[in-house]
Amino acid sequence: MTKLPELLESVREEIDEGDVVPDVAQTDEIERLSRQIPKIIAILPDIFQRDRTTDDRHVAALEEMTKDLLKLMEKAQPLLLVRFHITIS
Repeated sequence: MTKLPELLESVREEIDEGDVVPDVAQTDEIERLSRQIPKIIAILPDIFQRDRTTDDRHVAALEEMTKDLLKLMEKAQPLLLVRFHITIS
């Protein structure tokens, strides 16, 4: 999930520079990666299923990773939902 923040920043820069339509390959990659986030969140508890009674760090790591993944998904959603209006002359 290190690639998604880079792609989001790149697309935001394009939009800020006034590009009417961001790069389609980048937006497709953002959509693909953001759709994988719920799947990753679903498997995280299984990864940290080790003995939680002896090590509270597993619970803390699970919560932190889930929070960070949800933030990434929230950042990606507005870019995926943006509609561009093109006026035909």
